[in-house]
Amino acid sequence: EVEHRCGNTALAGDRLEDVLRELEYRVPRSRIGIVLGIVVHVLRSMMVMTFPFLRRRRQAKRDRRKQIAAATHGALAVRYFWSDFLRAAYYQFAGMSVAEQLGPSPELTEALAQQGLACAVYGFYRTSMRYLDRARACGKEAATPVEQGWEQIMRGMSLACRGDVAGHTTALQTAEKLIVQCPETLRLRQVWTIMGE
Repeated sequence: EVEHRCGNTALAGDRLEDVLRELEYRVPRSRIGIVLGIVVHVLRSMMVMTFPFLRRRRQAKRDRRKQIAAATHGALAVRYFWSDFLRAAYYQFAGMSVAEQLGPSPELTEALAQQGLACAVYGFYRTSMRYLDRARACGKEAATPVEQGWEQIMRGMSLACRGDVAGHTTALQTAEKLIVQCPETLRLRQVWTIMGE
């Protein structure tokens, strides 16, 4: 995380993958492994979205190992988004699978929001809004203003993908109001950068 915030994204990716290996999570080594992993995790995600009764309830005691794994997968999805989209997709879907096991949580809020943006990028706007609405509900139940702000950033970018400039601006303004409540400078800089574009 520190390396990523300092701009050392390649080193950050290596270190984050080391974290997953230490936690005994799969880190794909080949393109075929990535594609197979995506297929498995997409099917899991579709099952959970289609059949809400499969969703976990909020747990009284958190599994710290799964929390770290979900957050690490999410960070890797962001890290690889611009350089290796297939790998980014793998980490996004794998992170969703882990976060779903936690039930409503900060990690699930971020994973759902990122999934919403991923759907919007490919023109699946209805599906995108389903993920984003679920992220919002999850965030209200179990997340801090930082994760709720991340959901709003992803919502704003998703709305921009479909050409809704007013919705995009409103969502980013909401994100700024949420994130400014916390000492999270990276997310705040991200909001300001997107708003300035």
